[in-house]
Amino acid sequence: MVKHPQEYKWSSYAINSGCKMSELITPHDQFQNLGKTDDQRFSAYKRLFDEPLSHVKVDQIRLATHRGLVVGSDEFKDKIEMILGESVRPRPVGRPWQVEDEPVLYF
Repeated sequence: MVKHPQEYKWSSYAINSGCKMSELITPHDQFQNLGKTDDQRFSAYKRLFDEPLSHVKVDQIRLATHRGLVVGSDEFKDKIEMILGESVRPRPVGRPWQVEDEPVLYF
């Protein structure tokens, strides 16, 4: 969509980087932990975007978004699944294997 989040009209980047003020955004705990002062937090937040994402990572994010899945570590996915009560990982392609005398479970 854009090369940098500051170019996207609906991104909170301008507020979190200190370039714009807004009463609509409440600072998240993770943002608050970036520094002791607003200037430290703004500077640390901007540095998070110094390195562009690799094409591989961008493709992973696009695919996950398209399929309604989550990108992140297994630990992160476990937490999200616990909160949502449903799987956020890709399902195997094709019909499930059926073993005799065992019930087939569908999720």
